[in-house]
Amino acid sequence: MLFTRSTCLMYNYMEGIDCGDTKTLGGAVVFSHRFYTEQQYNNNVECRMTFKAQNEGWKLMLRILELDIPDRMPNGLCNDALYVYDDMDVFTKAMADAGGNGGLCGHLLPPALYSSGEYLTLHF
Repeated sequence: MLFTRSTCLMYNYMEGIDCGDTKTLGGAVVFSHRFYTEQQYNNNVECRMTFKAQNEGWKLMLRILELDIPDRMPNGLCNDALYVYDDMDVFTKAMADAGGNGGLCGHLLPPALYSSGEYLTLHF
């Protein structure tokens, strides 16, 4: 996942100390796990990351470059999923282009996602 529009990038991971807070940024790269650890995310991972645009009036773009979350079950639901919210919390409806309330799973990449304001929240 890549947030752009800055001369400086932050690297964040969907695990550990990077989970649960708000990150103010102009650009960032977010990974599901650290490179020197396992090639997959750990079991029972739950992580929420909120991103706030660096400057007032800016909006955020989320572009997912790679997605490898186990495919949907026969009933159409994801075993695990990534949810994207166009707000600073998860109490709003998940973004439709990011699978809505069903979330993202499998390998199919969504289009670039744009916030309507200065916040985007990811929840896995």
